[in-house]
Amino acid sequence: MAGHLSQEQIARYGAGGVTFRELIQLEGHIAECSDCREQLVQTCNPASAIYRKPGSDDGRHLTYDQLEAYIDGRLSGPECRMADAHLSSCRMCAAEIRDLERFKMDLAGSGEKIKRVPIMWLGAAPIGVAAAILIAIAVLWPGTPTPRKENAPQAVEKSRPSDSRLSADLTGLNMEDQSAVRHSLETKSVDIPATVLELAGKRETLLGGRQRNSARQILEPAGEAVLEDQPIFRWTEMAGAKRYSIAIYDTNFSLIARSPDLHATEWKVDRPLERGTVYVWQLAAHTENGGTVVAPGKGEPEARFEVLSEKRAGEIEGYAKAYPSAHLALAILYAREGALSEGLRELEQIPPYSPDSETAQMLRAQIERARSLR
Repeated sequence: MAGHLSQEQIARYGAGGVTFRELIQLEGHIAECSDCREQLVQTCNPASAIYRKPGSDDGRHLTYDQLEAYIDGRLSGPECRMADAHLSSCRMCAAEIRDLERFKMDLAGSGEKIKRVPIMWLGAAPIGVAAAILIAIAVLWPGTPTPRKENAPQAVEKSRPSDSRLSADLTGLNMEDQSAVRHSLETKSVDIPATVLELAGKRETLLGGRQRNSARQILEPAGEAVLEDQPIFRWTEMAGAKRYSIAIYDTNFSLIARSPDLHATEWKVDRPLERGTVYVWQLAAHTENGGTVVAPGKGEPEARFEVLSEKRAGEIEGYAKAYPSAHLALAILYAREGALSEGLRELEQIPPYSPDSETAQMLRAQIERARSLR
C-alpha cells in the first residue's frame, strides 16, 4: 500500500467498519508504518467507541478490567463466582476471555510489555482490530521497549495466562505441595500413589456367603482414599431391591461396622474409622422375594478404601476452606493422595471456557482411568 492511511481509513479501522480484505491490507501497512500507528493511537482516544472507562458497566457484559482481573486472579471469591455465573450464560464474554488469554500468551512469548488500557471488546469491532491497537499502544507508549528484530532471539518458554491467579491460590500450600501442583500443571498429569492403585483390582470373596454374580453397583469409595473418617458410601439402585445394608471390614475381614436397613442409595457411617487404615465394604441388596444380592459379587474386585491420616486430611481440608474456588489445585491435591472421587468433583467445577479447561480434561481422563481399575 503506497503512502499513508487516510483519516477516513483510520476512522473506519478504529471503529471496526472495514471489510475482511481491507483489514488484512490495513493491518499489513500499520505493522510497517510507525507514522500511521501513531496516528491510529491519537485518533482512537479514550473517548472512542472502542474504549470503555474503567469501572463502567452497561449491565450486560463484564468490563475489560473485570475480564483482566478474572484472568489474573484478582477477583474476590464472591466476585469470581459472579463472573463464573455470567460467563456460563454469556457467549460474548466467554469468547472475550479466550481471546484475551491468547493475546496475553502471545505477548508473554514476545517479551514485550504492555500498558494496560480499558479497551472495550465490542462484538462490532473485530478482535484483530483491538489487538492491533493494543500492540500499537504497547510500541508507542513512552518507556515501552521497541519490537524485537526478526532475527533477535525469542523467548522459548511462554508463561501460563492463569499463573498469577494460580500463584495467589498456591500461597496457602507448603512448598512441597506448591511444587507438586506446578509440576502437574506443566506435565498435565498427576502422580496417583501406587498404594492407592493397589487398593483396586484385588479379587476376593468377603464374609457372608450369600453371594451371586451381580452387575457392579458400588460407586464410592472403592479403590481410593477418603479424607473423612466418617465417609459417605454411595451405590447405584438395584432392580427389585426393597432395602439395603452395608458391612465394613478391616483387611483381616473382621467386622468393623454395619448399617441399619437402608432405603436410600447412600449412607454415612455412624462411627469414626481409624485413620491411616485400609477398609473393605460390601453392599447387600435385599429383594422383595426374600433374596439377597451382594456387591461386589463373587469374582469382582473388592471395594477397598483408605482413610487418610489426620495431618494430611487436615492440610487439604484447610486449604479447601481458604481457597474454595481453586478447583484445579484441589483436584491435583486430592488425586495425589488417592482421593479420586473428590478430585473428579473439583474438576467438574471448571467450566469449558476456563483457561484451565484443557488441563482439567487431561487430568480427568487420567483419574477416570485409575478409577476404572477398581
